[in-house]
Amino acid sequence: MKLYRYQENYISKLPSSCIMAADLGTGKTLMSLAHWERQQTGRPLLIVAPAAKIRTGDWEAEFIRWFDGHNDYYPVKPTFISYESLRLMDKETRRPRWWKFTGARNGGTVYDVIADECHALKNPQSKQSKAIYEIKRSGGLFIGLSGTPMPNGWIDFAGYSKLFGYTQGITEFKKNYCIYQDYKGFPELVKYINTDELQQQLESVAFRLPRDQADELPGRIMIAANIVMPAKTAKLYNTCRILRKDPRTDELLDSSPRLLSVLRQSTTDARLDKLLSVVDDTSDNIIIFYNYISERKAILKALAKSDKNILRYDGEVHDKLPSGDVSVRNTVLVAHYRSASTGLNLQWANVTVYFSPTYSYQEFEQSVGRTHRNGQTKKCLYYLFNVRGTVDRNVWTCLREKRDFNEKLWRDEDE
Repeated sequence: MKLYRYQENYISKLPSSCIMAADLGTGKTLMSLAHWERQQTGRPLLIVAPAAKIRTGDWEAEFIRWFDGHNDYYPVKPTFISYESLRLMDKETRRPRWWKFTGARNGGTVYDVIADECHALKNPQSKQSKAIYEIKRSGGLFIGLSGTPMPNGWIDFAGYSKLFGYTQGITEFKKNYCIYQDYKGFPELVKYINTDELQQQLESVAFRLPRDQADELPGRIMIAANIVMPAKTAKLYNTCRILRKDPRTDELLDSSPRLLSVLRQSTTDARLDKLLSVVDDTSDNIIIFYNYISERKAILKALAKSDKNILRYDGEVHDKLPSGDVSVRNTVLVAHYRSASTGLNLQWANVTVYFSPTYSYQEFEQSVGRTHRNGQTKKCLYYLFNVRGTVDRNVWTCLREKRDFNEKLWRDEDE
């Protein structure tokens, strides 16, 4: 497998250890594997990511895809572990799980680390940040990936400052670069100092790749986001499908439309982790299309703790939307297909998430045109959420073939 020219140019400029601050859709995963391979360290690789990304198996699939046909140097798969698991206690050693990756202190094995969504390390006092710091301190490479490595400004550089050896922790960072004043008995950050020094440090470790520089990518990029159901969700889905009964309410699902509706809504929770990983990885504006009220409620609840500006457009609420000539950032529109897939100018956004697919090809095609239209200045990304082992596959197959999905198509196959 080969990289695009812009990807080759990008990784050729990277130091061994770095932060790849590449935009969503530019291929951070494959670029990080290519960059690590070219360092020829001979060390095993530890890939750390949010639990949702480990569960999907996307990282393992990308590793196999990259090394397929040229894996003589690295024939062994890396260790994949979530940030959450990394900081748990190991029952056998009675130490945190990260301990076994810390080199000479556990028998001499030093690991290189790829840390996906490394903005999770911005706070040097967090358990996952301390764990990655201890692993890197053993001598391996560190390659961090994030479209938004510092979402809250310079204070978010504190974790990276410690990781790359510029400061020893948050106390020294605040002393050197922050001015605080008392506000009702609590310290309040009022300004940063020595920012030229911070800028030099940032530019020595973090390297930006805007999507607009990915000139070889098409103007519209469709990304199949495959999702694995957790065991609990799979059990619920299969019980409904086989017994034609909703075990949560005891409702008999005696018609195909009702059965399909319950089946699709039963997978809502499985989609949320993937949604948050997309939302958290960019400051670009996002449109999220959904089908059911229950999906909307779950999406809004999941996004409530984010720093995004959340808008709604559905049968009940029509929030005022930005105009095409207004500069907006960090905004998410949660939209129902029937309300927002036609007639709206949404070119202020360039990322679209199909939380669940619509049955209508016309609705789908129209929704694509909400962002990919005159006035759009960025490449448009479209995430097609597909929960494996569910009716999603049948629906997306119909949409790819430019035709509507109906219940009979699924019922005939299922029977």
